[in-house]
Amino acid sequence: TTLGQLHNMGLLTVSQVVSFGQVLWSQRDDDGLPAGTDYARYAFLGFPHPADVDPETAFMEYVRRAQFPVQQDETKTSVGGGGIRVELCVDIQASRGIPWTTDDVRSIAERLIAWWEADRSHLRRAAARERWQDVGGPSIWRSLRRQVRQLVRTLAVVVTRWPESVDNGEVRDALRQVVEEMSEDGIPTLPLRLACGRLFSDWWERTLREIERHDASTSEDDVVDGFVAILVVSEPGPGAVWLEEDEDSVGRFMAVVAEAIRWRNAEALFHAIQTMRQLVGRHRWAFVDEAERAVLERLDALIRDTTVGVVHDERWSRNATRQDASENSREVAIRLMIRRECAALAHRLFELYRGWNTPIPEVIRKWEAICRSEEEFAEIRREWLSEARTAVEE
Repeated sequence: TTLGQLHNMGLLTVSQVVSFGQVLWSQRDDDGLPAGTDYARYAFLGFPHPADVDPETAFMEYVRRAQFPVQQDETKTSVGGGGIRVELCVDIQASRGIPWTTDDVRSIAERLIAWWEADRSHLRRAAARERWQDVGGPSIWRSLRRQVRQLVRTLAVVVTRWPESVDNGEVRDALRQVVEEMSEDGIPTLPLRLACGRLFSDWWERTLREIERHDASTSEDDVVDGFVAILVVSEPGPGAVWLEEDEDSVGRFMAVVAEAIRWRNAEALFHAIQTMRQLVGRHRWAFVDEAERAVLERLDALIRDTTVGVVHDERWSRNATRQDASENSREVAIRLMIRRECAALAHRLFELYRGWNTPIPEVIRKWEAICRSEEEFAEIRREWLSEARTAVEE
């Protein structure tokens, strides 16, 4: 893991890079990918490899053969009580640039849809049991629900990246049915509905308006799903060319996220700041006017509100007079997570203003000073120093 990080930072010598690639691929699993590491499989697409190895082909063969974790048992979830992430979903979402054929894309979409069809009855029965019984221990229904939300996002990514491949009668009809069934079962479908906006013309505007109508009373899950939808459909690449020409939609995305940064707190705020950082990287021209003002104002307020050991204001907590020493560990962890994301966004904006050759706003200079201070947490300081390297994600 350390060598992988050093490689990504460009700190290995040429001979070390060669040795690292040889060691990574010296042991392989049944799919022909490196074994004995803690890396997700998509990571090997960006790591060195011996000359006689083709990571892309090995990865494609793995995805073609792999199956999604269809539920087998009525009494326990196939991903564990904590809702462990589905690795195949993560790999598909992260594998940008893979030259999938039309048949490959349709196969992935069809397998995802079949997974939903197989697990729907289990999800409904688990929900019914929890309504009528006092079920102790980990919640099977919640774990299955988390799993289905990964399915939704993965299917949305597939539709966004390869719309032509799924734009045929059978897959279109199946996608519409999946959305209808999930809505009946109370599964959030915003990412998939927005992604399908190119396939079903009436879905785009209706779904975007729903995301815009989210207010302080909307659940955090729904708000975060709106951010996920925005990030999925705004991802750069061949499938997003149409969006680059749709200035109105991009401006609305920016406004939605900026308003969330202005008014949201806790976990929704964390996701809003994270989403804004990626939006600025993808569509910097849209970071203007009210969106810019809202973000800069809240970044200024969050300097104080996320400082450990300082009393925070009423918008941050119902108990505004409580000192950090008496806060529970979860509250402190959320504050530090948000502070870390603020540092990363501040650096992204620092580079944006510098690229525009305009004066750096005072609040961005404040975050620069924070991230260069020896008194700040290393995790916060590191975001300013490393954020430029993470731009490759977008």
